[in-house]
Amino acid sequence: MEDNLPAYLFGTALGILLVVSGILAYTGKYRAWLMLKSFFPGWPGLAGGYIGVFMLLALYLPLIGESLPPILFLLAAAVTFLSLALGIIGMFWLPNFLLPQWIREQKRRMARGEDKFSQAMKPGGALHGRLGVDTKHTEWNEMKKKPWTPDDGTE
Repeated sequence: MEDNLPAYLFGTALGILLVVSGILAYTGKYRAWLMLKSFFPGWPGLAGGYIGVFMLLALYLPLIGESLPPILFLLAAAVTFLSLALGIIGMFWLPNFLLPQWIREQKRRMARGEDKFSQAMKPGGALHGRLGVDTKHTEWNEMKKKPWTPDDGTE
């Protein structure tokens, strides 16, 4: 460890940072990571916690593994690889039961159209007609209500 002290210090600091940010993301106290969803299809803020656990265990398990009973070492190794797998998979997808309650509730509100963004996109909302999204759809819906007539100048 003495010859790789800078790597251990960096890995420990990064691992602790990722674990703390993962805990804060799960509790809903840290939500700025949601901006990363535009780059990653999964849940990078939540996956970071698992990757942090992997980093810390991968750094220190070889150092303390000899002093652990074999069953505890095996359990710690299993947690290490499970956290690595969940961290990698979490960058792309997480099953619903691994998502925190506040994300599941937000997804339900979005599906019902009750979230702030959906409310703002409705007619009369602050974002209605912005980016051309609702305006185009509103015009198209109005066109569908009118009976079709040929516009070739023959009338």
